[in-house]
Amino acid sequence: MATISGKDGNLTVDTVQVCPVTNWTLTRTSNNDSYAANDTGGKKARKAGVKDASGTFEIKDSDPPVAEGDEVTIVMFNGATDFTEEALIDEISTEDDINEGTIVTWTVTWSGTVITPVCSSSAA
Repeated sequence: MATISGKDGNLTVDTVQVCPVTNWTLTRTSNNDSYAANDTGGKKARKAGVKDASGTFEIKDSDPPVAEGDEVTIVMFNGATDFTEEALIDEISTEDDINEGTIVTWTVTWSGTVITPVCSSSAA
């Protein structure tokens, strides 16, 4: 696998490229429960469980492109791979360093969600 640089990265929310994005994170997890049984030889076995995703992105702008509670599709690009997540915006925070006069940064925190149902029922 080739080495890549984050300088080619970008972020899209609901098909609109977010500018200027300076940083994004993506964490994918799986709740892997362990168990011991008569066929595990005295050792713990594990099975993959429920999966989840969460992350953040930082922007340098007068206003964030989303509001808390918004359901959005986030596409993160790291220069080589697209990562697409259906997300719910959890929190939006900002820091304003008056002493140093630095550029205001907005940090948006999101969690993965399933917007479309994964199962359906039919009436008989």
